[in-house]
Amino acid sequence: MEDYNVINTLLQPIIKIFLTYWFILLLIYLYPYIVAVVRKHRSSTYILILNLFFGWTLIGWVVSLVWAFTSDQTASPIISGPKNDKEL
Repeated sequence: MEDYNVINTLLQPIIKIFLTYWFILLLIYLYPYIVAVVRKHRSSTYILILNLFFGWTLIGWVVSLVWAFTSDQTASPIISGPKNDKEL
């Protein structure tokens, strides 16, 4: 029974380090999606899909990161009114 306790005490810190390492990697991998959600990007779902399927290629990750940082505001239509009182 003591052997089990010794192994358990030795493995516990290693498991914590291992899980912390993978959690940090997951956060880095999903960083474009996190940025999109924080910035309330209207295409955050599509950024997540792009990142999940193509983020591992690094090109897909960079594209999704750039997309997450781009402005999602549409151009406002320019409404032209009368230029002077004679056109009324």
